[in-house]
Amino acid sequence: MLNLFQYRSWALAEAYFSRMAPLLRNAAIHGHDLVKKQTMGDFVPRIEALLQALNPDTDRVAITSDPWTGETIIPTVKVGGQTIAIIPIIGPITKNGDACSYGGHDYQRFIAKVNLDEKVGAIVLLMDTPGGTVDGTPELAISIKSSTKPIVVFGDSMVASAGMWLASQASYIIGNKNNPTSFGSIGTLMISENWKNVMDAGNFPNVEIIRAPQSTEKALINWIEPLSEELRAELSDELKNVTNEFIRVVKEGRGDKLNTKLDGLFKGRMFDAGIAKQNGLIDGLGTIHTAINKAAELARQKSKEGSNVSTNTGAQSNMKFKFLSNLFSGEAWNKVAGIFSSEEDQKTLEATEKKVADLDAEITRLKDEAKATGEKITALEATVSGQTAQITTLEGEKKTLQSKLDEKPKGELTTVIADANKEAKNANEQEGEKKGQYATSVDADAKKIREDKAKLSTYK
Repeated sequence: MLNLFQYRSWALAEAYFSRMAPLLRNAAIHGHDLVKKQTMGDFVPRIEALLQALNPDTDRVAITSDPWTGETIIPTVKVGGQTIAIIPIIGPITKNGDACSYGGHDYQRFIAKVNLDEKVGAIVLLMDTPGGTVDGTPELAISIKSSTKPIVVFGDSMVASAGMWLASQASYIIGNKNNPTSFGSIGTLMISENWKNVMDAGNFPNVEIIRAPQSTEKALINWIEPLSEELRAELSDELKNVTNEFIRVVKEGRGDKLNTKLDGLFKGRMFDAGIAKQNGLIDGLGTIHTAINKAAELARQKSKEGSNVSTNTGAQSNMKFKFLSNLFSGEAWNKVAGIFSSEEDQKTLEATEKKVADLDAEITRLKDEAKATGEKITALEATVSGQTAQITTLEGEKKTLQSKLDEKPKGELTTVIADANKEAKNANEQEGEKKGQYATSVDADAKKIREDKAKLSTYK
């Protein structure tokens, strides 16, 4: 166990060391079955230094470097004026790893830490892996693709399946020319074990699965019951969709360099490093030093050309997260985008971007509403001002009229009564004049008859 801590830097990771800390403490004080007491002498100072890094409240440790040797957990090498970080991805790839191995989330954290380290110019991923689970692989691939530092993959022995998914997103891929190394296995599969024949032969206890009446479709994939044709078809469709995404990512990552017509390329076949290079699956052959030198070259190129390797990603990120990127400076946002690069983080950023966009829209709406309200207030104030002036004018007129009404009449009142007889006479004369104006020969004859009748009555 002590040799493990002496020679394996991953044993210092929080997930592992925190679990082993109680055993180490007990071993350092009393000796332990796993560690013979007489062998403790050479290691006690180192263990004491490790234990001092523990948080006494949580009994957890988060060590970025070995407190005894001072070495960083993420090894680095300097070449050509550039510091290159080396992150090994060895063995099967799982999302969370286990007590003795890193997982996809650990690798994401390492890449994020390197992206924040201004002294480091690029990363080399030392890969020897048969692949792993689909769960966790896409988000780790996003971290590799969106890294603000150039990433070079050095494939040694095998870069297969999930490993190829990840490697295809790097800036450059080099295969080990001095060791048989193969690349590929672009595809997916699922293994379903069935032990029924073993149980039928009496070599295994009989097992019965009892489901709740409501749970007729629970855990249909198990090692006792055979797969139904319907379930088999569903699994096939699911694998087909995942494989299509796998192929899309590899094509996008390798670009025009990839010979997509290579027989068996997308059928899960593996290819040795020479054939992989000829068909664009990788970029070159060499040693780990070749990969480190290439990483240093890309780091210098990035420095000279204004971060060509990550600018496109940053620009796309700025376009996608317009509101969030405006809250940071350009370099700060690139670091943020590098840290929050997993699929889950991207969904969180998208949700946050939407909230910020909604708030910005609401602020704009409120500003427009406030502006419209201000214009209404200005118009109402103008109306009130005009009506106030009109009221003042009317009050002035009212005052003038009231003053006239209040004035006393001057002089005496004289009443004139007209002569009624005179007025009647005048009226008859006016009537006669009117009639004379319109007299005819008939009128004249009638007048003569009246005069004659008057004479006759006189004679009587």
